[in-house]
Amino acid sequence: MFNGLFWGIMLVLSALYPVLSVLVPVLMPSWKPPLENSPILHAGLLMLSAIVCLISLLLPPILTVNQTNTRSFWGG
Repeated sequence: MFNGLFWGIMLVLSALYPVLSVLVPVLMPSWKPPLENSPILHAGLLMLSAIVCLISLLLPPILTVNQTNTRSFWGG
């Protein structure tokens, strides 16, 4: 249970920065982004959140397959 809860929280937290930094300025034009003057830092944080999101989506199934020693679709 803790494993799924942990990866779910990681997925939500990694998706939070892109939503706040990309979609909110489109929906609310008067809102100013926190990293307005630093596009390199903004791009780096977006890439970091994408990496964490990808890891939190792919790592739990990989760990489950490794724990069961299943190596094919028909071996399970």
